[in-house]
Amino acid sequence: MPFYGRLDLIGLEGYFPLMLPGQAQPPSVAALSAAWHSFTDSAGRHHDYVSEIAAVQRRIGKPVIFTEVGYASALGATVRPAVWTATVSQDEQANAYEALFGVFSQQPWFRGFFYWDMDATGYDPADNKFDPRGKLAEQTLRNWWHGGGGPRPNPQPSGSPGGPLDVVLMHAPSGPHNTGSALFTFSSDRAGVTFSCRVDSADWSPCSSPLRLDGVVGGFHNFAVRAEDGGQRSPPVVHGWTVG
Repeated sequence: MPFYGRLDLIGLEGYFPLMLPGQAQPPSVAALSAAWHSFTDSAGRHHDYVSEIAAVQRRIGKPVIFTEVGYASALGATVRPAVWTATVSQDEQANAYEALFGVFSQQPWFRGFFYWDMDATGYDPADNKFDPRGKLAEQTLRNWWHGGGGPRPNPQPSGSPGGPLDVVLMHAPSGPHNTGSALFTFSSDRAGVTFSCRVDSADWSPCSSPLRLDGVVGGFHNFAVRAEDGGQRSPPVVHGWTVG
């Protein structure tokens, strides 16, 4: 899509089924974690959700967030996450969040999520709804956000030697800017790569992160960056922004 270069993040809903009806409930953290990487749905279709999301991320070159994700405190919450059953299960809700954090904290392109939900009118720790307050899931969330681990705020600057040759654009100007300066930061999942950048139709030239551009004239501009390793080049990641 032509507007992808103007995006800061790729937003996805995280309501992926991880269990089938009739499977052991509540499912364990290990089972739910494994399902993010390998799950066969009721129609017999196999999914590797993490790899599928990563493929989209590599193609567009932007970090990923879940704009909405959540689990009810009910049996079957991981079968159809957008709905819930009458049978309360704090374990299933807590295990689902533990697996979610554990899996996606390992993905350098993942930036976090908005979870559903916290009801402004109040909550009941004994209910079967999504609000985690007063439930086991609340402690799971607290553990991850306050010292028990959690998503890394930025990709690791040096990737693994065998990682994919790609570029993740971590920071770029968003929205109209009244200044002719722009800061870009970027990384790759593969260690030891070099980068080339260009603005608009200029020639490609070596660059490194962070990259600050000064004296950019008013109007719309495109910034592009690609990773290079030996004779290989990654597809460029393009970001558009407006000055003035």
